[in-house]
Amino acid sequence: MDNDGTNPEAAITRAKRAPWDLEEILGICLLLTLLLLAVAYVAAGIIQAGASPQTNPLEVTTVYATEWASPYVVLFPLAALAIAWWQLRRWGPALDEPATAEAGDGEAAGGPDAGFDHLLRARGVVVGSAVALLVIVCAAIGVVVTSLLLFPASEASGTQVWPSEAETLANAAGALLLSGAGLAVAVHLWSGIASRLEGDSDEEVLAAVEVAVVE
Repeated sequence: MDNDGTNPEAAITRAKRAPWDLEEILGICLLLTLLLLAVAYVAAGIIQAGASPQTNPLEVTTVYATEWASPYVVLFPLAALAIAWWQLRRWGPALDEPATAEAGDGEAAGGPDAGFDHLLRARGVVVGSAVALLVIVCAAIGVVVTSLLLFPASEASGTQVWPSEAETLANAAGALLLSGAGLAVAVHLWSGIASRLEGDSDEEVLAAVEVAVVE
């Protein structure tokens, strides 16, 4: 027997997840690149610190493993947050639109179902960026503390040590400043995405798409 519009099997047809945008893929790649760089720098620092005997092995190892924290690496999660902000601006209003489905493949065209998927991904990028910024903050604090601890124990003269010490402290301070600003932005974006998703659950989106499919 042919199915008609009242067949429940037709009503439970679920629209496919919205396809990934290029900017979403770029945001994930930025965070993965930062992860790879941090792991590589930490591993290289530990190997370098252990290459020769040290008077203060713990402090020296910490300095080498955390000196990668700089304003430049903060740009990776900041760029990812910018992409999440763009996704919020682009797909947030879609949650207020009626659900639609493309003819032929049943994929969401641009209604609340697609907006819901994109905002969920944006929220994941915000969380990943916030975690990355917290790691950078910890690394920057670690390199500052251990550098100050090692400075009095250095056998070199002050004129030889201060240039490197000043560069290290400046990089760490810049990383802390940008990371703090990035965390504030991440909290703001999280709040914005949560307010858009409030009251929009998977069940509600599915129900809207089911109506579109049946019609």
